[in-house]
Amino acid sequence: MTGRGAVALVALALAACHETAPPIDSCADPVGGVWRDPAGRGFHILDRGREVDVFPTWDTTAPGHGPPGASTPKPQLTAEPPAAPVRSPVRILLRERTPELISGTIGVRIDRCTVTARATLSACRGRTAELALEEEPTVNPLTCAPSDSDGRTDRWISVPLRRE
Repeated sequence: MTGRGAVALVALALAACHETAPPIDSCADPVGGVWRDPAGRGFHILDRGREVDVFPTWDTTAPGHGPPGASTPKPQLTAEPPAAPVRSPVRILLRERTPELISGTIGVRIDRCTVTARATLSACRGRTAELALEEEPTVNPLTCAPSDSDGRTDRWISVPLRRE
């Protein structure tokens, strides 16, 4: 077998091993896997049936790299590597599930405060879904309480996702 033939055989074997997730009909179907937004940023979705965790797969601690559309300043990192691994300040946990949507919260840790807002995954069809994140409220850094009256902004950021 020539070198080209061996390369073609290996490429064919690798392509056969790559599993693609089956298309979904609703948000009640398993949605686990890697999803990407139009900018190519990945979200690893862990579907445990009743609860769904959504993990950004990029460094959300880097300035300007928080959740899509986030306006809250993110922690600044120094040039020195941290002594301990840096935990992502973003946690998206969805706990209420219907065929139409899965809803829950997004928590963003800023200094010693965790700011929470609503989050949903909806329009689950084929290999697409929509992640909607409520814009996090402004927070008083001394009390960690929302500066807005009830902590709700009613401004949402919609992120179309495509399943790999």
